[in-house]
Amino acid sequence: MTILIVALFASIVVLCHGGTVETSHPASDKIIGKYIELSMNLTILLADTAIDEAKIHQLSKDMVSNDYDEDKVQRVLDKFMESLPADQKKDFGRLYFDKVKLDYITSKVHRVLGFYLTRHQIQRLRDVLDKKFVEGASRSQLVEAMVEELTKDVKREKAVKAIEQTMKDLKIFNRKNPGWVDKVEALFSHVLVHDEM
Repeated sequence: MTILIVALFASIVVLCHGGTVETSHPASDKIIGKYIELSMNLTILLADTAIDEAKIHQLSKDMVSNDYDEDKVQRVLDKFMESLPADQKKDFGRLYFDKVKLDYITSKVHRVLGFYLTRHQIQRLRDVLDKKFVEGASRSQLVEAMVEELTKDVKREKAVKAIEQTMKDLKIFNRKNPGWVDKVEALFSHVLVHDEM
């Protein structure tokens, strides 16, 4: 009887384990693929620098694990940049960080402006600002000129609110990221010129 029970358990174990097929999860495969791709790209890009390869792989892992949130990725990059010695900071900034940071800041500024205004409204406002600035207008006159330009499309109250909210968001953004708005402004002007060609 004991032999029969042992044989039954053995056949159940063989039956249960023999038929299992290892499957993978598509989401985890995608994450692993992103990690491998980012890690390889960063390793190749930073091969000629003194940055430790293990740090590069850890950075890739941290970036991919926070891939769903741009702000967290930027914090990971900032933390990594701060942990590097001065010569490695310079290399990392020149080869990777400055471009990624500029892309991030550019997209944030475009989202702020795009939330309130269309591309054509933004271009018209830039033209009005340039014209009024050359004339030597004060800050309040510049704001009023922008409001007047927007009232061609929307009601005055909505135009005032859009201008005020955009200015407030850009001030907050500039405080958090000093100097980046100027870089984005130069890039934005360049993109608008080429976009209309």
